[in-house]
Amino acid sequence: MPRKVIITCALTGVLAKKEQCPAIPYSPVEIAEEAKRLIADGTTPYEIAVLYRDNRDVFPFARALEREGIPFSIESDQDVMADPDIRKLILLLRAVA
Repeated sequence: MPRKVIITCALTGVLAKKEQCPAIPYSPVEIAEEAKRLIADGTTPYEIAVLYRDNRDVFPFARALEREGIPFSIESDQDVMADPDIRKLILLLRAVA
């Protein structure tokens, strides 16, 4: 049985735009292609996590991973961003940024 890629939920995002950093995978398709390349290069699928901002964002990632033939598991149905402690952490990080 093939190993699964774990998808987990967490805050994600980058300040750089695609034009500034063309090597960084941004779209679900690019991320799935990068996961496939990493696995082909010997990375254990359990070492790969796809992080997304909102629970509803999982669907494009799931479709892209399926198209690449990468087995996966969605490990969270919680809205991490709604957690009061996470909201406090974000406020703190914005204050020191």
